[in-house]
Amino acid sequence: MGGTLTSLRIEIGGSLDSDAYEVDEQLLDLRSALLELDVETVDRVAGSPAPVGAKGSAELAGALAVSLSNSAVLVAVIRVLQSWIGRGKGRRVVVRFGEDAIEVDAATAEQQAKLIETWVGGHAGQ
Repeated sequence: MGGTLTSLRIEIGGSLDSDAYEVDEQLLDLRSALLELDVETVDRVAGSPAPVGAKGSAELAGALAVSLSNSAVLVAVIRVLQSWIGRGKGRRVVVRFGEDAIEVDAATAEQQAKLIETWVGGHAGQ
């Protein structure tokens, strides 16, 4: 992930009783939090259903495309996602990097830290 831009797709999911307005507000809240980081761009993905066959695709409600230039920013993005998930019941996020994906949800902080460390480490040199 040296000096070249890397694109992530961040797909959000909420509780099954969330309506379109609530999902939209959640997406805007997350976008705002991500823009506070040293990311290049955070763009809303228009008409963003999850890819066919994606785990939990029916529950994913919206998506953002994030461009960043180094693995330190990737770690910060994941930390913001963890914080965002903790602020709402039933929230979850899937982060896609090419064909690889990681789901960030309400697991314990220790479980998430280990998972994230492994996943980020696998992409640090890309």
